[in-house]
Amino acid sequence: MHFTHFVDYRRHARHFGYYNIEGTLFDGYSYVLYLNGGHPALSLCNTLLNCGAMLVKPWKLLWKFLCRASSRF
Repeated sequence: MHFTHFVDYRRHARHFGYYNIEGTLFDGYSYVLYLNGGHPALSLCNTLLNCGAMLVKPWKLLWKFLCRASSRF
């Protein structure tokens, strides 16, 4: 898990009860790495989550936004 965070992978989805190991269910996760200026598709849910994050952690989200915007030019 630490490697995925180090190279800027982002968690895409959590799959509840995806693995069954010796009768115990474990969750699975899928991660994505956006390359060449790629970014996740915008949706209403993501927009609302980003607005909530902006209220909780305004400086961190603003810094990410500015870095992402500057890398596109």
